[in-house]
Amino acid sequence: MKILAIVALLVGSLQNGKGVFQNPPLWPHSVYVFKPEQEQDYIQATIENASENLTPLVDDCKHGQFSTDRVAFLFTPGNYSNVDVQVGYYTQVLGLGERETDTVLSVRAGCVGTGELDLDTFWRGAENFRTHSDLEWHVSQAGPLRKVYVNGRLGLSGGGYGCAGYASDLYVEKSISFGAQLQYSIATSHIHGEQTEKSKWATLFMGNTFDKYTVNATNRVTKFDASPKIAGKPFIISAGDKFSLKVPGIHVNVTGQTSQFDNDARTIDFSQVYVVRSKDVDWEKQLRTAMNHPFTRAVLFTPGIYEVESEIKITRDDFVVLGIGMATLSLASTTANHVLKIEGAKNVRVAGLLIETSVTNDNAVLFLADQESNNTIIQDVFFRVGGPVCEGVSAKTMLQVDASDSIIENTWAWRAGQCKGPLGNNKLLRVQNHPVPVENKSLPVQHGIVVGGANIIGYALSSEHTLKQNLIWSGENGTIYSYQSEIAPDIDQDDVDNTKITGYKVDDNVTSHQAHGTGVYIYFRDDNVTLPNGYQCPNGKERTFFHNSFTLRLGGTSMIEHIVNQVGGAVTQSFTPVFLNTNL
Repeated sequence: MKILAIVALLVGSLQNGKGVFQNPPLWPHSVYVFKPEQEQDYIQATIENASENLTPLVDDCKHGQFSTDRVAFLFTPGNYSNVDVQVGYYTQVLGLGERETDTVLSVRAGCVGTGELDLDTFWRGAENFRTHSDLEWHVSQAGPLRKVYVNGRLGLSGGGYGCAGYASDLYVEKSISFGAQLQYSIATSHIHGEQTEKSKWATLFMGNTFDKYTVNATNRVTKFDASPKIAGKPFIISAGDKFSLKVPGIHVNVTGQTSQFDNDARTIDFSQVYVVRSKDVDWEKQLRTAMNHPFTRAVLFTPGIYEVESEIKITRDDFVVLGIGMATLSLASTTANHVLKIEGAKNVRVAGLLIETSVTNDNAVLFLADQESNNTIIQDVFFRVGGPVCEGVSAKTMLQVDASDSIIENTWAWRAGQCKGPLGNNKLLRVQNHPVPVENKSLPVQHGIVVGGANIIGYALSSEHTLKQNLIWSGENGTIYSYQSEIAPDIDQDDVDNTKITGYKVDDNVTSHQAHGTGVYIYFRDDNVTLPNGYQCPNGKERTFFHNSFTLRLGGTSMIEHIVNQVGGAVTQSFTPVFLNTNL
């Protein structure tokens, strides 16, 4: 009877008896769809009320860091002249036009006016709109900015440090100010105005065009005129009350915005997109039924937290899985070893998800693309072990990609460096969601990112704090453009000596690999530790090329003796990167 009830629930959302879903969909309460004819004051009040648990307080920029709220604000094409969206934690702003110029509004993110750093400004995003004027977007990892026309200046820092941000498909009328950004990547964008700054340690410009500025490549500035292989991220559009999903194709040697190819994108009507709602009874079984339906071409996870009891498998070619509003998939089983698995399917697109574990499972690989699943594209997918909890969860690896010819664009694998703190009278702890440090090697996870497929390209990858290698690359002919890694702060010298920890390891059997604009950081908070090398790669035959790769100390007296394989200078001063450009 329970199975019949699930089928009845699913069929209830279908039309015409052909297995197609209703369009417009039944949006959950975590999705707000606005139209320009609505009262602007009503829209503003609705946004502020929906996001009050996620946006900064005057004296607490981290307010909402481990909230269970998730929200997406969708704007149909038009001009929202009096709407100002502060994009807090677990919040996403999406214009619904075919082009970014179709929707006009004001958006901002970061610790503006709080005096705090932006190093914890994670898990948020904004896409597909035009600003009224300048845009202040002060974020670190997991805060992508995509397909935005900035009608003025783009500010990426308000004075407080941020790190490992990513933006793509921008049109910027004036300059970009990196401010106190430490490491930042900008891809397939057009900058019309003059550019006068770069980020402090490492800036990647990939496939950008400039009208008034010439980028001079240095150790700290990595520049490529074209992106070798890239695709725009899938995005939602709306015409009237109907919705569609646009899926841009892959293009090679791209210079300028990928939106120039949007006319060639696949369009999937929402009658073939299954919309998942976390509050639905038996959402997981309903999802499996929908994914097995022959008409289903895509799945959209709406904002919410999804406790996954058994792995979600993608077995169909050209399938799309998209999350909005930082939809969070959380492993809730000690027997299932994956949250999401691409199994024998080609040309799969996965984007816009936060994937975590809520159990102890030392064998878990949270997201696996197997070796038969070629041409997978993973965009804006983020991982964490811990954060909402300080203990009691674990995994083996967060992301493993064995699917050859794939693209990984903008991902962050994070063994939590801080976790949800208690209430208290102390100012720093008085907010329930305010973080406290993770200590004593709790929240164990071995690796952040493991890549086994051939010909894989990684753009803007980050992997931090795991207890063994943050990244292992064993696939042939791999290339990374921008990588940020911080070694776990709570390990000791025995851990380093016993496991040969580095921030970036290329397997000994690899014969060709390239790393461009990559950084490995240390801040050994609890012990004085000497790390022999920041990177490890095969010796001899010049098989690995390191270009603008560096090591760095974030404080203390610990050190990294060499950059890679006993080559490169030692890190002896804090906040001063040591660079290497060489073949090994």
